Parts: sequence; C-alpha cells; structure tokens
Amino acid sequence: MLAWHTCIHNTIKQNPCKNSYLSFRFLYGWSVDLDPETVLFVDYAAQKYTIKHLEAKCKSFLENHMSADNVCTILEHAAKFDRKELVETCMKIVNDNATSVFESDSFLSVSHQVLELIVEKSSITRPLDIYKACKKWAKGQFEKQEDDVSCAQIRDLLGAITSKIKFSQMSCEDFLDNIAQDQVLNSEEVVKILLDIREKQKEERKQDISKAKDIQFQRSGTVEQGWSHDGAQDGIGFRVSTNVWLTAVDLFLPVKTGDKLTGTFEVFEDQTQVLTTNVTLFEKAGKQFECVQLPARVRLQTGKLYSLHQRLKGGNSYFANNCSTHIFVNTVNVTFSDLAVGTSDNFTCISSGQFHGLTLIKD
Repeated sequence: MLAWHTCIHNTIKQNPCKNSYLSFRFLYGWSVDLDPETVLFVDYAAQKYTIKHLEAKCKSFLENHMSADNVCTILEHAAKFDRKELVETCMKIVNDNATSVFESDSFLSVSHQVLELIVEKSSITRPLDIYKACKKWAKGQFEKQEDDVSCAQIRDLLGAITSKIKFSQMSCEDFLDNIAQDQVLNSEEVVKILLDIREKQKEERKQDISKAKDIQFQRSGTVEQGWSHDGAQDGIGFRVSTNVWLTAVDLFLPVKTGDKLTGTFEVFEDQTQVLTTNVTLFEKAGKQFECVQLPARVRLQTGKLYSLHQRLKGGNSYFANNCSTHIFVNTVNVTFSDLAVGTSDNFTCISSGQFHGLTLIKD
C-alpha cells in the first residue's frame, strides 16, 4: 500500500489536478466517484502504475459517458496509451455520428496522429465528408482567419493524411466537382485517384455482370435438320424493348457425326458492325445447338436495329422452323425481323433458318 501511495504522489506532482485526491480514495477504500473532469487523470494514473481495477472502472465510465462532443478527447487519450478496445469504441461513435463529431470543438483539438487514425478507421463515413473535415481541422490549426489559409498550407499540414482518404469510393463526378478543383491535391494525385476510381468502377461492373442472371430468348418453334452451308450469309434482325447486354448466341450444330462448321459471326447496330468473331462448331451427340459466348458483350439499346450475321462452311446443320416473332421474358421484349442490313443469301428469315436464340442480361 505504501508503494502505491508514493506512486500516486508522483503522478499528482507530474500532472496537477484539483481532484487528484480521488486516487487516494481508490487506494484506501476502492470507492471512487468519477466525473468527466477527473476520469482521464485517474485513468492516466491507473495506466502508469498498472492498477487494473481502476483501469476497468475508468474504461466503463468513459464508454458510458461517451458522446459526439467528447469522443475526440477520449480518443486522443486512448490512442496515447494504446487502449485498443477503447479506441474501437470511440471510432464506433465517430462513424455513427460523423457530422456531429466533425462539428465539435474537440475535433479541432485532436493531434495530427489522431486525425490520421480517424481517417484510417472511418468505415462508413463518406470520403467527401472526411476530406472536408480534414480541411476544417487544418484551417483550425492556424490563428489567422480560415479564408486566409492557403491550399498549400492545408496540404503541408495534412501531409500523408490525404493519401489515407478513400477517394476511390467516390464517383468521378463527385471527385471532380468537389475535390479535384480544390488545389489541395496536386495534378499527379488527381490523375492517380481518377484512375483508381475508374478501376474500381470497372471491377464493380464485372461483379455486377457475374451476379446478373442470364435471360434466354429462343425463337425456334421446332428444330429440324438439313440446312446447308457453303459460305453464303444467314442473317436475322431484332430490336429490344429495354437496354440490355448481348452475351451469347445459340448457333445450330452439324447433324452428321464428325462434321464441323467454320466461319464468321457478326453483330451489327444499324449499319455499324459492333462485333466480329470466328466460330467453329462441331457435331455433338444429342445436341442440336450450342450457346456460343461472345468475346465481348454487346450493348443493346432501345430504338436501335440490331442484326446477327453468319457465314459458315461445312456439313448440314439443324435449323429453326415456325419461329416466334415476339418473345417476352422477365420484362424484356425481343422482336425479330427479316435482315435489313445486307442480304440473307442462305435464306434465313423471320420464320425459319439459323440462330436458335439469344442470351441477354439486364443492367
């Protein structure tokens, strides 16, 4: 007990506080009535001399009395003493009440280290709000009026913190409208962030596509065999009722064992070719057609006329007869028509011929 008594005296000498007697009360009676003015001092003493029961009591008090107004002060204290659990509790308050926290007086008083911690651990706060808060903090460190603080001064003060802001989560429009023209970031940083945003958007689109459900449109009423191929063109036109992506086509296979078909497949939007690829189709026992994935998906828009073209050579294939003109699946309507771009020299038309179906995905 005498050793603790000496420790508390030393702590009081190093950190004068009018309520320091609370530490003595804890030592002699385990009864301490903490309040906002004393709790950080008492917790400091508990940390310095590893008084675990007092640490726990202070931690409980801080967690129960934490608010948007004082969380930055508590976070500063928790970071200084590496109180990981308390830091996480503070950051939950910051994330849940970001607007109020950034407007508090205590936010302007945090150290550069704690500001960086807030930026790194902000999980749900918008990057634009984080950026504005960092600018506000930087301006608040100068005695001059905020309007007199230059972008260069803000950048010098923030330093590496700007690289921790998750700008890539923003849209290009938001970044360009609100940050790029602000001159806090240099031109190289702006270009890099725009490239990061673009890459993230591309990755998100890939994920959206992988999650999207294919919609199958099969125009064949019946499937028969005996369609010959000598390199002449088969073609069919179509329109869509809503914007979608064409990802695959169902092409008819050869009938005879060992036969194959080779040639080209094309997609046109009005008069413009938007995709071309080589195809090879082998006879497969028990199969009449094959779903051929396109090398790149094709954007289909309402109001446009699209057409499929193929020129194949090889054995006779299966073909469609009694074909449907209008097919409605999952709120998307596809309307087929005779080829209007070029000629269907191999006689495919709206009612019969090649092209069993399409695979589309919605946005």
